[in-house]
Amino acid sequence: IEWDWKAAETALRLSVDLDPSNASAHRVLGHALSQSGRQAEAEEQYKVVLLLDPRNEAALSGMHRIKPTEFPELHP
Repeated sequence: IEWDWKAAETALRLSVDLDPSNASAHRVLGHALSQSGRQAEAEEQYKVVLLLDPRNEAALSGMHRIKPTEFPELHP
């Protein structure tokens, strides 16, 4: 399967703009950015998720992939 990360980013940014408190939209946007090789931008989105939902395992896992020394693996 080939993903259209640019189209996903466009839709997810709209979702985040419409509802900035939507942790799921921020998380999926972070994932799309990460998959596009834009780790710094993905990190920003994951940080927003963790402000909204500090125990969000998907965001913690995403941060672990970006900064493994700062964010330990959840389920080693």
